[in-house]
Amino acid sequence: MRDNWINFFEFANSGGGGSAWPEVLQATQNSNGAYDFRIWNPPTSEDDEPNYIEWSSDEPVFAAEILEQLTEGLADRGIRKVFVLEAAAALLPHLPKVDGHF
Repeated sequence: MRDNWINFFEFANSGGGGSAWPEVLQATQNSNGAYDFRIWNPPTSEDDEPNYIEWSSDEPVFAAEILEQLTEGLADRGIRKVFVLEAAAALLPHLPKVDGHF
């Protein structure tokens, strides 16, 4: 699924300023089976940058490290850790059967 990013979890981030904007967790699988993650901001107006990436994983991780990677990404954006399990559950249907048992 390299270069085929899937959207698997969307949340609203307010940044403490009162207004909220959507952020989307995305994943892609490399040819070696490791996963890359990023948080993307879909544009909400025509003035927004079309492909703005808020966060991306430093290096690809294998299935056993997905929870750690999701925790890092969501914590980096100021999202409570309770949403990590929700994001992981949303990712499960997109994983190959062998990785779905992480």
